[in-house]
Amino acid sequence: MKNLFIVLFLMTSVGTLLAQPENAKTEVRNGQTFYVHEVVQGNTLWGLQNTYKVSAELIIQHNPNVADGLKVGQLIYIPTNGTSPVKPNTNNQPQPGTHVVENLVHVVAAGETVYGISRKYNISQEQLLELNPEAKNGLSVGQVLLISKGQPTSPNNTNTQSEVVPEPVREPSTVVLFKDSLVQHRVMKGETLYSIAKRFMVPVETLMEVNNLRNQNIKEGDLLIIPLKKEAVEQVPYRQVPAPYPGVTMQTQNLRIDNDFQFQKKNNLRIAVLLPVEYGKSTRNNGRTRAAIQFYAGVKMALDTLGKMGLNAQVTLFDTRSDSTTTAGILEKMNESQWDLVIGPLFHGPAQLVANWAKQNRVPLLLPTPMSPALLKMNPYVFMAIPTDTRIMEGMAEHIVQKHAKDNIILIKSGLSEDDHDYEVLKNKINNLLGVGAYRQTVKEISGKGNLQGAFVKGMRNIFILPSKNKSHVTDFWKAFLSFQLRNSDGNNPNIVLYGMREWEEWKELTREQKSMVNFHYASATSWITTSGGFSNFARQYRARFMAEPERLTVQGYDATHYFIRNYFIKNMTNYNAVINYFNYQSSGEGHGMENKTVFILRYEDNKLKELNRVQ
Repeated sequence: MKNLFIVLFLMTSVGTLLAQPENAKTEVRNGQTFYVHEVVQGNTLWGLQNTYKVSAELIIQHNPNVADGLKVGQLIYIPTNGTSPVKPNTNNQPQPGTHVVENLVHVVAAGETVYGISRKYNISQEQLLELNPEAKNGLSVGQVLLISKGQPTSPNNTNTQSEVVPEPVREPSTVVLFKDSLVQHRVMKGETLYSIAKRFMVPVETLMEVNNLRNQNIKEGDLLIIPLKKEAVEQVPYRQVPAPYPGVTMQTQNLRIDNDFQFQKKNNLRIAVLLPVEYGKSTRNNGRTRAAIQFYAGVKMALDTLGKMGLNAQVTLFDTRSDSTTTAGILEKMNESQWDLVIGPLFHGPAQLVANWAKQNRVPLLLPTPMSPALLKMNPYVFMAIPTDTRIMEGMAEHIVQKHAKDNIILIKSGLSEDDHDYEVLKNKINNLLGVGAYRQTVKEISGKGNLQGAFVKGMRNIFILPSKNKSHVTDFWKAFLSFQLRNSDGNNPNIVLYGMREWEEWKELTREQKSMVNFHYASATSWITTSGGFSNFARQYRARFMAEPERLTVQGYDATHYFIRNYFIKNMTNYNAVINYFNYQSSGEGHGMENKTVFILRYEDNKLKELNRVQ
């Protein structure tokens, strides 16, 4: 593994942006110890708050000038114990009796224009555009416009040079608290936490965490703090829409992402790979680093293979360190160059930031590992190479109805809340698909291992399904099911089939012999069958190059990268077969991203794992 790390390090250019409290200098001021943070490109107050675990308000108390925005090279003093200043700093603070006017902003709604907004706030179009130069390129729904800059004004002196705040037609729902970092939003009638999260492109989970919400229930008038990702203001260069590439299939031609973008056939690509490499950390005790190195090895093998087909790829590997602040800084750095494709990251937190960046910059993003389906919502630039958990359950249901509609289908409820989602998806999908000719119009439901015998129908094929990923529950159930199967099986023509989850494959407590005995089936995003010819050939090349055995993420990196570039950019799918995947990208609706919909159904037979079906 160490050799593999060294080889990959020498094979790539690396971009890293670090932001860790343990790397910060400390200084004692007025008897109090502070972290001394030097601002780098991409830093925001929200990021500093998360990194140092000190509230943005407290950072401003100790550094009043940061309320006007952070500047590269600026030194920020952050208390290590999270307390207020020992001696309040009165520099640049309003004098007693002074009224502080906050920045007044407007959030653009559908159909609004510069002219209409200027009329609403009684200011000229020229004033509005001067405050918001980016508006000259057009408005977008959810865009935040500055209407006036807040300044200290004396209530006893109305003739000061302070800017007069125009009187709006109605009070704005959103006010900027700290420049380009946080906004304060008052919930309006009809708004939900989901709609607010979607509007500001912030995960619902983040809003709940920042506002200490126990659930998603909010009401009109509630005040929410919303963290904003620092955005670049440079205009994104316009891309010409190419004519459809002649001679390719309809599947390949139907690649239009939006009205301004279409995949072009090209052999020269600039690719950004975002992975949590965490240079300097041991791979033995760091699962993220190991996963990143294994995955990147597969990416490099794919690019080398495609190089033999004429691909010239310039690849930059960025170390995200599984940290959203670091990832945000990387994206700021990426704004300085043009990119054709982004691959990664591997985890959901940073992936949300990267997905937003990809949409803004109109760059396709390939997510190679399981992610939340929320990343696909209204973002046509996201391509998810692994089906979501929901899709895998739907694929299992489709297969079961296709193969076993006339059999006795029994769905087993674990009683664990963590399994409820998968259980409900399976139940609803099976019931929707069962039709005329089925043994039963709805699936039979039972609870736990104690009701197996009562659900069993002698003389029929009995299909038991347990959608649980809880190891303790499953291993306890497994012992009971083995005993039940031995009592009721009819020998050479087994009348009992058990469908479970892919996670069971990793548990040594469930032996291959037992899995064959109970006719164990499961649904999977990949076909991890190491005895296949394709896998054997890949493993042989990998061993020769890296002197190590390929892991699942290695092959996933190879398959996802190879297929995507070959299909969408090189447009040559002649004699192509992925090693453990089969890609069938589909969108769940207009404006949404693309998800690989292929689900493999695998089964044990004669103590060997075999591919039974592919559901697409």
